[in-house]
Amino acid sequence: MRSCSPRPRMPSRNITRKSASDGASTATARLVWVLRDGLPVSVAVTPGISDGRMTEITGNELQVGMPVITDQKTVSAK
Repeated sequence: MRSCSPRPRMPSRNITRKSASDGASTATARLVWVLRDGLPVSVAVTPGISDGRMTEITGNELQVGMPVITDQKTVSAK
């Protein structure tokens, strides 16, 4: 049952981020990150039903065809 356990939250960093969801204050809203003009921007979404593999996502700002960020890579210091 370990796969059903929630993941621990990552500590937040003091980074200023451009957000497209400022003012979105619904209790069920979550964020996804998309690329807008080549920059990562957070977009408020509402998760819907899920089968554990795929989840329905709705939101006014999220549009079909938007490039959604699904992974993050780090660059090692030289």
